[in-house]
Amino acid sequence: MLAPQHPQSMQPTQPMQPMQPMQPMQPMQPMQSMQPMPYQPPPAKPGKGKKKQQQQQFPKYKDEKKTGTAKRFLGDTLAGRFVRSAVQTASSTWKLPESLSPWGDNNSLTLPNVRYRDAVLFTTFAFVGGPLLEAGGDALGGVIGCDTFAAEIINPVVEYFVYNTVAKYALFQIIEQAIDKGLLEHILPEEEKMLRTTSMRTLQCVVKHKLMDVDADLRLAGVTPSQNALSCEKGWFCPYLFASSRTPIIPRSQDFTIAQCFGPFLAGDYQLAHKLLSESAAVLSLCNPDPTVNIGVNRVLVTFIGITPYRGGMWSSSRRPGAALMNFHLLNGCPSMVIPVNNMAPIVAWSPTTLVSIKKPEFNPEWWHGQVCEFLDSIISIKDCVPGIRANYERALGRSTSMVINGALGLRDVQPGILKGLDPERAGIAFFRY
Repeated sequence: MLAPQHPQSMQPTQPMQPMQPMQPMQPMQPMQSMQPMPYQPPPAKPGKGKKKQQQQQFPKYKDEKKTGTAKRFLGDTLAGRFVRSAVQTASSTWKLPESLSPWGDNNSLTLPNVRYRDAVLFTTFAFVGGPLLEAGGDALGGVIGCDTFAAEIINPVVEYFVYNTVAKYALFQIIEQAIDKGLLEHILPEEEKMLRTTSMRTLQCVVKHKLMDVDADLRLAGVTPSQNALSCEKGWFCPYLFASSRTPIIPRSQDFTIAQCFGPFLAGDYQLAHKLLSESAAVLSLCNPDPTVNIGVNRVLVTFIGITPYRGGMWSSSRRPGAALMNFHLLNGCPSMVIPVNNMAPIVAWSPTTLVSIKKPEFNPEWWHGQVCEFLDSIISIKDCVPGIRANYERALGRSTSMVINGALGLRDVQPGILKGLDPERAGIAFFRY
């Protein structure tokens, strides 16, 4: 049985302290207005900020075709280059009665590309008794600095192009002025000043690739029976294709008005067009020529240029493992032209008429002008031209082509010292898509 629990006695409570009177509230201080913090971009690494800016503004392109890594590795060794040159020489000799050599001339001999670094490697590895491989050659060449070149030399300079765009756009007013006044058959004072050649600029350009002994997709326009089977002027631009491992085949039995290359495409083709555009002294454009602006279609650059080998007057020095290294010559009295094109435009093309042909007394400039205009009319995209000339695009196209050709014709009276280093057999009008 549970015992009853007795309640504990309650302790007396402590007396409550009187409440202190509340202190009067201090008025709130007005909030200070926050100053916006300026954005501080992260510091860019030296030498990489400009390159990144160019990559953001210019679209990136990829090569259409690549040769296997193992095949390129073996073929790019010094021994592999000698074997490939021997095979190419035998093939060119066999085809020489029917076609020009891959270099676009009558010489079937194809020499291997031997560089300074190859001589250093040959001496080094012969001393230690090791194999001579291209991979080691690239590493050693980068260390000792032998035969180095700027790999990004063909990338256009953004600031230079943007600065010149204002001046180049103003040149289009010459065409509009001629159309308004109906002076298409006369030369305006502005044109005469533009077509005066006083200097020549030489660009050393590198076009990288991952091809090895691939046939170029060449298509000839305006084919007629050949008048001189031994003439090799029609192959003057072939070194650019063969140096980038795209073997061209030019038949001797056929003459043509335009030679067109449709592949394989290299990203360096567009980059080369950008560089030539930015370095041109004057550009007559039927559309916006800026490659950083997307107009919805491709464009074609029409210009008179000359090409020469990289070193020693030997084209073998331009055909390097994984790269084509050549010299391009631009004349300040030969304006360039840019037109929007449709999907029928080739990657690169050239006219078989060279500076040697221009200097002949029997040369007919009207015939040359008609052939170039006919080709450009077949690839131009009229709807993408400047709105002010769409209705008169034929007259504007003919006028611009006349200025390009007149600039080339003016080279007949130029002092020989200005054209020093230019091979007249390797100079003519070329077309570059971008």
